[in-house]
Amino acid sequence: MSSSLQSILSDEAKFDKASRTVFDSVDSDRSGRIDKRELGNALITFSKEAGISPPSQVDIDKSFTQLDLDRSGDIDYNEFKVYMRRLLEKMK
Repeated sequence: MSSSLQSILSDEAKFDKASRTVFDSVDSDRSGRIDKRELGNALITFSKEAGISPPSQVDIDKSFTQLDLDRSGDIDYNEFKVYMRRLLEKMK
């Protein structure tokens, strides 16, 4: 694992700051929650920037289901942080 990744995972303040930055960039309506449309737009934008095929609606739906842990119909910041930690841990 890179030292910068380990640094973020081991420092809650750094992890929180990085997670909040990403969350806020996806939460386009500034509601404090990410809905399926916002997640889809973020995934499509990422795919364009990365030069890869855009996700299908099925892919977006699956991603949303993985993030919406409480099945409330949107993703709050705490759910997003759980997902980000899992994602970064897998990158080790």
